[in-house]
Formats: sequence, C-alpha cells, structure tokens
Amino acid sequence: MKKRFLLLLLAYTLIPFKSSVAMPYFAVMTANKCSACHVNKQGGGMRTKFGRTFGRDVSAFTAQQAGLSSVAEPIIKSPYYYGDFFAFGLDLRYQTFRSHKSDDAERKYYFMQAALSRAYNIADWVMIEEQYNIGPKVFKGQQAWKVSAIFSPADYLPMIRAGFFDPSIGIKDIDHQRLGSQIASWYGLETLIPPNFAEYGIELIYESQDWLTVNAGAFDTESLSELTAYGDDIKLITNKKRPAFLIRAILWPQYISELLPDGFIGGSVYLNQGSWMAHLFSDIAITDEISLQLRAAATGYSYRDVQKQVLNDSAVKTTIENYERSTISYTAGLTYTPAKGVFINLRAEHGLNNIIRKADFDFEIENTQMVIGANLFPIPFVEIIPEYRFLRTEEYESARWLLQMHLYY
Repeated sequence: MKKRFLLLLLAYTLIPFKSSVAMPYFAVMTANKCSACHVNKQGGGMRTKFGRTFGRDVSAFTAQQAGLSSVAEPIIKSPYYYGDFFAFGLDLRYQTFRSHKSDDAERKYYFMQAALSRAYNIADWVMIEEQYNIGPKVFKGQQAWKVSAIFSPADYLPMIRAGFFDPSIGIKDIDHQRLGSQIASWYGLETLIPPNFAEYGIELIYESQDWLTVNAGAFDTESLSELTAYGDDIKLITNKKRPAFLIRAILWPQYISELLPDGFIGGSVYLNQGSWMAHLFSDIAITDEISLQLRAAATGYSYRDVQKQVLNDSAVKTTIENYERSTISYTAGLTYTPAKGVFINLRAEHGLNNIIRKADFDFEIENTQMVIGANLFPIPFVEIIPEYRFLRTEEYESARWLLQMHLYY
C-alpha cells in the first residue's frame, strides 16, 4: 500500500497536463461560462452534469488510477433521479487557521461549509434550486439556507430568478478574505460581502448571446444591513427599508473571435439609497498554463443623522451629523498550472478606506495583503487548498498559513 502511494505521489508531479484541461482557472480553462458547470448562473454551489464530469476529470489521477472507479462513477450518475427531474449535491469544507489579530491566537479547526444542495426540474422552463448549510455561521449577514425558482420562457428571452438567494455582485470567488469582499480596517479586514449570504429578490439573467451575460435585479437588504464597520459605528447599508438595485455585465472574448484569448471581463454596480458598490473583474489566459486576474472594487456610503432635542415648550435644538465612507481596492493575481490537477496562485492586494464621521473627524486606513497558495485536486471530488497569507494593517504586520480540505459532488 505504501509503495503504491509513493508511486502515485511521484506520478502526480510528472503527469503532463493535457490540452483538454490546459487553461488555468476553471472558467478560463474550459472556455465556458460559469453556468456551464453550476446550476447557479453566477457560479459556485451545485454542479450541472458537465460540472460533475469536469470535477471528476480535473484531478491529477483518474478514478481508475486511484482505485476509486467503483466510487467515482456512481457519483457522476447518482445525483440525477427520475430522468433529470431531481438532483442533489454536496460541498464540505474543513479548515484550520490562526487569526492575524494576535501573536498568541490559537489555531482553530472547524467546518467552514457543510452545504447540501437540491434542484428540481419542474418543467422544461422552470427549475427550483435550494441549498442548506449546516456549518457554523461565522459572518454577519451569512444565511443558513437559500431557495429560488429559475424561469426560462424561451432561449432568446432573459431567464427570471426569484426567491431568497445571493445577488450577482462582482464575480464569485471561494476566497472570502479577498479585498472586494472585504474592506480595509485598523485591525485587519471588515466584511463587505459575507459568504453564503442571501436576500429576497428577483433577477433577470440574459445569456442568449454566447459572448455576453447581463444580470439586473432588485433585492431587499436585510442580510447586508447586519454588517457594520468599526464595531457598530458605521452601517454598510444606508437604509434597509429601501430596496437595492443591481446590474452586472460580463463579456466572454473567446465567443467574439477565435483570435481573442479565453477568459472574461466585466463589472457590476449595486445601489441602495446613499450606499453603493462597484466591482470590475477580469481573468484572461496569457498562455495555456498561465492566467492573469485583475480586480478593482469601490464602495461609498453617506448618511445624515438628524437628532432633535426639546429644550422647552417653544425651542427645539436640531443636530445634524454627516457620516461618510469611501473605499477602493485593487487586486492582481496569477494562476499557474504546472501539471494536471495543480493550480498555483499568487496574489497582491491593496485597499484604502476613507471615513468622515464628523466635520472635524476624517481619517484614512490603508492595508496590503499578499497571498501564495494552491488548489490541488489529487483524486476525483477532492480538493486541498494550502495557503500562506501576509497582511499589513495600520496596527500590525502578520503572516499566517491556512489549510482547507474540500469534498464536493
């Protein structure tokens, strides 16, 4: 057994990467949209038949090479019952890390995600999807469940998604500590977009043209309104009683011309009265083994706090305080694929946060983050994510390593 393991380990470093899965980063490597692999049109979560097959074939060793054929093949077939009427999936993430905020921070071990997903194809033009996460609620605004109905009236018309789900803000990424999902703060990072958050809303999804994806929707803000910065001093959403509006567009160059590289480029804007978020994102293949990721995110918030104090029967004192916040962050990253099932990631990020809480109280916060990590797929439906992260804030500098195990189907 030990000898077989050593032979597999040696082969893992020597197996050439076949051209059929040569592109780094999944959407780039397959030259497909996120919706090709995921039931959720913005990516992440439950996988389509193609996504399950890709999850099996992306690994360094095939199920047969690893002696797992009797397990892997039923996984590909079993999630779909009664034709294509019903399907289910699973994402299980277990990780260990230490907080950056203290030199004496204890290493934690916990389930980051234990999500069960189901989908029901009620008819050719309507599907219901749901997800329940039994893992711990770590972030404000995070939700344990999601459910939505997707209506597809015709190929040339936009799809309609309605229910309790996450709006299509920016581009979905499994690293929720990335600037864009976080903003700079004194003691590290503050959450801007929590993982597994959801809002009640409706969204139009246009993908009739292969080269274009457009999302537009309206949502409540109950979940995002839970988020605050610097204790409970500053809300990240101006008015949770008002709806938020979203628009996002993504271009896929490979569908415009064969001369253009595989990848995507896009942006989104999210508006709620006096608060807004804007994201720009791209991932472009430079070579068959290297892709370049660029991200930029900006937010704004303004709020007038009007307080009235009755001094006597005829006099009222009115006090007005203006609260403002603006943030901007930049990210540049590279993904290198030296062998099948191996993705090496390098990323540098810089974030600025400017806050005006009163006319005489104005300050700026600046953070820098650098990450080196990998996504390793040794066998089908298993992912290992080692990472080393450096963080510099106004208060400290810190470096930490993290390890995550991801089981999926």
